[in-house]
Amino acid sequence: MTPAAPTQAFQVTLLGTRLKEISDAELIAELRAKLKLSSEQAGSLLTGRRTVKRGVDMAAAQRLVGIFTQIGLKAVVENMPAPAPRAAAPAKPIVKEESRPPAPEQRNPLVTLQALASQNLPKPRTSPGYVLSLLVVTLLCVAMPAIYLCFTAGIAAGWVWYLTHIHLHLPRSIHLIVLAYAVPGLAGAVLLLFLLRPIFARRPREDDALTIDASKEPGLVDGVRALCRAIGVSAPHEIHVTWDANASVHFRNGWRGLLTGRKVLTIGMSLVAGLNAQQFVGVLAHEFGHFAQRVGMTCSFIVNSVNAWLERCAHGEDPWEQRLRRSWSDAADENEESTFSWLISWCAGATLIAIAGTRRLMAALFQVSFRLTQHMSRQMEFDADRYEALLAGSDTFRVTARNLRGLNRAFGEINRKNIAAWREKRLLRDIPKAVAAHFAAFDSKRLAEIQEELQEETTTRYWDSHPPDNARIENAERQRSPGLYREAAPAALMFRDFRGWCERATRRFYREQEVEFEESMLRGKEEVLGLVQGRDGQREQLVRFFNGQFQPWPLLCLVEPAASPKLPADWQAAIDEIRKRSPDLTRAWQKANMAEESRPLLRIAATLNLSTQEVAVGGPPRTAQELSRELELVVGRRMESHHVLAEGFSLYALRIKHAIASMPAAERQKAAAARAVLIELCALEREIAGIEELTGAITIHQDALEEGEQDQLSDGWLQRIAELAAHVLAKVDRIPQTITVGDTVGGYIRSRCPSLPPPDRKWDAKRVAEAAWPMPDVFHQFYMLALGELLSLCEAAEKAKGIKPIRLVA
Repeated sequence: MTPAAPTQAFQVTLLGTRLKEISDAELIAELRAKLKLSSEQAGSLLTGRRTVKRGVDMAAAQRLVGIFTQIGLKAVVENMPAPAPRAAAPAKPIVKEESRPPAPEQRNPLVTLQALASQNLPKPRTSPGYVLSLLVVTLLCVAMPAIYLCFTAGIAAGWVWYLTHIHLHLPRSIHLIVLAYAVPGLAGAVLLLFLLRPIFARRPREDDALTIDASKEPGLVDGVRALCRAIGVSAPHEIHVTWDANASVHFRNGWRGLLTGRKVLTIGMSLVAGLNAQQFVGVLAHEFGHFAQRVGMTCSFIVNSVNAWLERCAHGEDPWEQRLRRSWSDAADENEESTFSWLISWCAGATLIAIAGTRRLMAALFQVSFRLTQHMSRQMEFDADRYEALLAGSDTFRVTARNLRGLNRAFGEINRKNIAAWREKRLLRDIPKAVAAHFAAFDSKRLAEIQEELQEETTTRYWDSHPPDNARIENAERQRSPGLYREAAPAALMFRDFRGWCERATRRFYREQEVEFEESMLRGKEEVLGLVQGRDGQREQLVRFFNGQFQPWPLLCLVEPAASPKLPADWQAAIDEIRKRSPDLTRAWQKANMAEESRPLLRIAATLNLSTQEVAVGGPPRTAQELSRELELVVGRRMESHHVLAEGFSLYALRIKHAIASMPAAERQKAAAARAVLIELCALEREIAGIEELTGAITIHQDALEEGEQDQLSDGWLQRIAELAAHVLAKVDRIPQTITVGDTVGGYIRSRCPSLPPPDRKWDAKRVAEAAWPMPDVFHQFYMLALGELLSLCEAAEKAKGIKPIRLVA
């Protein structure tokens, strides 16, 4: 019987590329749900190019590719040669059709980590010269506080000598004797009190940390203990969790921790979310490696404690000093020319001068100590890097360094987007997840830029505390260590409740940054980042729609112009006319916006009758009367630039009218509602601009006041701000909107200015004015949101109808 001809066989290969912004933890969850994989099997599919199924027909291969595409992984179908006739058995498929792709055998990353307890890592050899240099540097650093103590003792001795001997050198005048004893005696006593206070001052109290309970994360805790045994250091007493992309180990309770050996490990969840287990364990090995050399770590702790103390004494805020300054100011403000007030003022002034000199001394000692100790810090970083290379491998060090820098850059970008979303009552529920997903979406160009940054920093200045990354990478790679821990699974798998810790760390971050939020504001990254991306797109549309003409002030008035033969007859003609006037409109809008920015200074000049010689208003010299007239023109919108803009705004209103008329019913209703909101906002432009003018004027005026000078203008201006704010709130509370949070424009403004009074309550003018201070910014942000939504609909309508924009050539 003739055997049947073999059918064409195919294989499915993952290319190691992600099709969307998604973290390792999310991918693993999707793979487990759709393909019924274990965590270890799912993690193995994220490690670059990998063939996951062989020997299937085209239909089955395409179905599997579709599953991977839906998850977010790029997969392709490849031809596979038919098996040789003499083969003993066909190749065993790696993935059963649409079910499970068995991955190469991979142990749980925690199991492998716990197995390190039996290892005994070799400690870096320490030369006697290096130990001697550590001791010398530490002694020099400790000498700085000793110099301070000697300085304080010298002042105390001089003060005592003065009080016990000065009477021998004074004439027999009771007034002169009282003066000679009172001022130096009291000032010296206060000065010594301030000089002695830092010696006994306690360290700032550490905030309550988010601490991991060993009963909730036993695997992680046991793994960390095993790592510590391998390195040869004691395990941390506590493990804290933060939001950032970093890790650190420090002694618990300062000097007491140094004596007891109790340490605290702090793990940033963004670091865990963005690294695999091998890289994460390498970072932990680096941090614990600092403690492997007891002499070096002890010297480092002493040095850092001394430097921190000197820095606090030199630059830290002292409530005692603030009270002394207030007492001096109060004594100087008193109208009574009493001997007691005069004496207190002189003593306080002399003491403050002496304290300022002492702070300068402390700052100089800090700079000297800091520079003396940086070489020691750099060498300790090299020593700690050896442990990272021993654990994770020398070949991993470069990638880890790049990823650490990339994760911190990703956090900065995510944080900026989160701030933008907060303005619309949205916040990320899980910052580490968003940071890791954003970093995973970096393309090869961005990764290459980060790699170039690592290569560029090749020089070390003598005051740098860390060696350049490139030098550290080269030092680690020279070791050629294969690494004892090579688990490529995501580090997130080392946590039993990874998502919960990330969300708790995120909430803690908001509290530390004093961000006001409610639980209802916390949303997933898709919603938050999608919202921000949409708003960014609207801003880009704004630039395109106006072809660079747009300025924040004056607001674009979209009231439909009255019929006139001067106006273009159709849609395209209106845009062509705008294009013809574009240079004049651009200059006029810029000039009107600059005039709006000068209103606070013009208000001060008009109120105090000042000329340009006395107030820094740009332009040619003008008298006080001319500046007052200029302010009236700006406020009344009667400048020449305002007339040019009025004609231009009529053309834009006509353009938008035609666009709305061409839209389908649903889009037309939405665009008409946005235009109606914008028209009502423009009707409040003078009130909002007035609030912004007066808040700016108050700020400038109060900054210019001399110490102790009475402010005679702000009260009247605050009263006017309160009146304008009340008028605006009464209007915006009745303007409905569906553009962002809040059912009305007033609802949005009140959500961003929570100190504003409720609609049914009346407050005193000063309190209302202070609460209304951020109103102009919030009002303008809402205006931009509404304008962005309208323009996105109009731009789509113009493209659909083939209307040419202002800019004809891209």
